[in-house]
Amino acid sequence: MAEPLGTLLAELSATDHSRANRYRQPADRLRFLYGRVLVGWVGAGLTGYTAQTVPLVIGPYGKPDLAAHTGWHINLTHAGDWVLLAVDRHPVGIDVENRRPDLPIATLLPTVCSPDEQARVWADTDPATAFLRSWTRKEALLKGIGHGLVDDLRVIPSLDGQSSLPPGLSDSDWQVQSFAVDSAHPAALAHQPTDISPVFYRLTASDLLTNLKWA
Repeated sequence: MAEPLGTLLAELSATDHSRANRYRQPADRLRFLYGRVLVGWVGAGLTGYTAQTVPLVIGPYGKPDLAAHTGWHINLTHAGDWVLLAVDRHPVGIDVENRRPDLPIATLLPTVCSPDEQARVWADTDPATAFLRSWTRKEALLKGIGHGLVDDLRVIPSLDGQSSLPPGLSDSDWQVQSFAVDSAHPAALAHQPTDISPVFYRLTASDLLTNLKWA
């Protein structure tokens, strides 16, 4: 994410300028800007609006989604140099985390994972990555149903495959799939059960900047 901020800022609305300026760290500002450009570019292709006029709604936890009348849903996440966007006809959630060497697994694990999940993490040859796989699955599920963090993350399942959430959180089952964008960034995607496999695309910063056609 080494592109100049000015290149991105020049393409965005005054509202986005204001939101970007709330981030004190340049890296955080870049992640927001690339995410906004990605949402505008993809949203325009899905809805027929221009990228600057794509109808977005902001959920109760500050997450953007496409307006209901578009017939599409999106979910955005970022960590490190990565910005990920999930798109579906139904609510969808995605999460990516940065695998830090100082991750306090022993402290976090009992507060995040059930006893069975903890045992699986410690039995893995790479407990840190196994923990983040569990974390990203839980986060993706919560984002998919439109919730922030719950009081007890241990009740949110973290198995790959089809999952049922506790009563009161979701009336339907969810499908969760882990993947990795690179060796240091495990991620997870949560969506409604389907026989259709997700399709993944990878774009570079240059791809986005080359396609900045917002008019």
